[in-house]
Amino acid sequence: MYSTQKNTQKNAAVQKVIYDFNHVCLGYKRRQPKIYQKQQPFIAIEGNHRTSRKIIARRLARKIGGSFLQNPPNCLIGHRANFPYGSVLRRAYFGLSVYAAACVASRMLTRTPVVLNGYWLDQTAFTISRAYTGLDIPPKDSPMYKWPPDLLKPDLTFYVDCPEGIHNISTRVPDIWKKSYRQVYSNMKDDSLFEISTSQGFASALEMIDNIIVEKLSDQFDMTLTERPPRNPRNRMPYI
Repeated sequence: MYSTQKNTQKNAAVQKVIYDFNHVCLGYKRRQPKIYQKQQPFIAIEGNHRTSRKIIARRLARKIGGSFLQNPPNCLIGHRANFPYGSVLRRAYFGLSVYAAACVASRMLTRTPVVLNGYWLDQTAFTISRAYTGLDIPPKDSPMYKWPPDLLKPDLTFYVDCPEGIHNISTRVPDIWKKSYRQVYSNMKDDSLFEISTSQGFASALEMIDNIIVEKLSDQFDMTLTERPPRNPRNRMPYI
């Protein structure tokens, strides 16, 4: 009886996630003739220290007058506690959240730059590094590192590396996975992925990110970052 009740609760939780994904996260997108038309820069912040990554992402969004987006987005964030740590369902939930974040970002990008905290690289690096703990991770030419063709790709992605002992905050990748986690990112590296260290502080890291954005995106977008005022919150798309 207990097992049946537990399975029923799991199924109900899964059905609720699927419903919200289809009707809340994707509801607006379905009315759009073209889904991934980027009119503003899309930047993802990844890294081995969640809190520091979030701080950098928020500051960067303010710096460029854009919008900060968290992953999972608000349309799915309420379901996170329903799936136990380490479970298959929890991994599936975070995988679905990546696509939900892409949908939310795609409509925000018609009006404002978007800085997304955590995206596909983060989830993939976590999955591979955990699956291959103590083993040789897949080589650079493995299809596991190939960006999904149906997923919105950022214009730039920054991997924020926080060296040991620099920040007194505990949300760090476990040491047992750290080596393989970094190697996974190294194998993923392409022309749009840059590693940034916080060893000299957040201000220095943010300045390095600013310089790369200006260098790489100025030909495509208006990237006048200095003293650029934040956008009026009334004009921003909702964090769905």
